[in-house]
Amino acid sequence: MAGVDRRPVRWPEVVLFQNFFMSMDPLVSTLAILGPGLLGGSLAGAVRRAGVAREVRVWARREESAQRVVDRGWADFASAEVEAVVTGADLIVLATPVGVMPELARRIVAVGEGLAAGVIITDVGSVKGYVAAEVAPIFEAAGLTFVGSHPMAGAETAGFGAARDDLFDRAACILTPQAATVAGLREFWERLGCRLFTMTPAEHDAMVARVSHLPHVAASAVVLAGLGGAGDGAGVAGRGFRDTTRIASGDPDLWTEILVENRLALEAPLQDLIDRLGEVLDFVRRSDDEKLRHFLAEAKSLRDQALLSVS
Repeated sequence: MAGVDRRPVRWPEVVLFQNFFMSMDPLVSTLAILGPGLLGGSLAGAVRRAGVAREVRVWARREESAQRVVDRGWADFASAEVEAVVTGADLIVLATPVGVMPELARRIVAVGEGLAAGVIITDVGSVKGYVAAEVAPIFEAAGLTFVGSHPMAGAETAGFGAARDDLFDRAACILTPQAATVAGLREFWERLGCRLFTMTPAEHDAMVARVSHLPHVAASAVVLAGLGGAGDGAGVAGRGFRDTTRIASGDPDLWTEILVENRLALEAPLQDLIDRLGEVLDFVRRSDDEKLRHFLAEAKSLRDQALLSVS
């Protein structure tokens, strides 16, 4: 990350349309969520709990997947037809893997005059360089407003069965506008309990590579190093091992896509991790208790400070 200015970019706050938030409660007339997995399903639940939208619609490739959100009481309408879900919606949220988003963007644009005047489109993808390059231009070419969002609120379990209506409580949410941010979108996430940050797509990818994507790789490596050839090691592992490696239980297909799409930003953090592990190996080999203690104390201090800053 050498040479990267990590300070958040602060764009002017503008309201791009008049009918998006007509009253403080609810903020959105019709919310369309495309993809009712962990994040999309939890978003529907959080919106329902907070009373943020009058109507919630959900799209999934399979009708029965979308219907599960309605059956749980978190949505009013479900369909496997994109057009039926987004027509007339004030806010559209793409909650699918980012590789699926360009196709969905083209289908949304094709709705044309059926889209609400001043509709805002956002996403919850964890890689923003790809979204900025492959998704945002589709909407911009059609004169539609797209603002990237990334609530840092995932879990090691995937799918709607793991969705929770409190998933966004105190979670950081990074907005990545490329021109101007929409005040109403900030308020939407804040009403769901999020702490808002603003970054460029490049800044976002560099940051999450270190605090989200690198930990997943590290947890997976610890599992392979700790249990590979360890016999019945899993049977004697305690909470420390389980806590450290929890996120290694994430969906391999999803995480393969994330790591490949953010490979450029991930390279430096991975090298830093390799270098740190090399240092520890050297300390252990030389029984250098002073440097080992300093290594552990520095890590403890940084983690403790980080936890205090978000508590």
